[in-house]
Amino acid sequence: MAENISDTGDSSTSQVQMQLYATDMDACDLVLYTGKAEHMYVTRVESNKQFQETMLSKCTLFFFNNIMPELLCRWIQQSIPNPPPHPGICFSGKPEKGRIVKCAEINCCTKLFHYPCVGLRRKPKSVNWYCPVCVCMSSVVPT
Repeated sequence: MAENISDTGDSSTSQVQMQLYATDMDACDLVLYTGKAEHMYVTRVESNKQFQETMLSKCTLFFFNNIMPELLCRWIQQSIPNPPPHPGICFSGKPEKGRIVKCAEINCCTKLFHYPCVGLRRKPKSVNWYCPVCVCMSSVVPT
């Protein structure tokens, strides 16, 4: 039974393909075992670079739109109901009140941040301050 699972679209496809990507391998052998020797299935899985790049892009967006704001603002931990998916100011979605810093990245989707939400206690020394998301997304090195 030879089948290329790289195109089946099941949940194992993503896992196997991303493991191939992470280990920089061209292929691997997938063994499926149901508990009975006669139901053991072995297939060769080839690396699918296009699928991997699509998944990497989706995972990156998920991280920066969901995980990063949670790490910085703790919406779930604080039980804030209905946090804004793309807040206009800061990750917290709170009003423009208190000390605010502006991200120097032109394409920043948020722009303004409360000092405590980005871990600042005082005004940044640099004129060009970059928010954590922009630093990670564009590999901008803050000065």
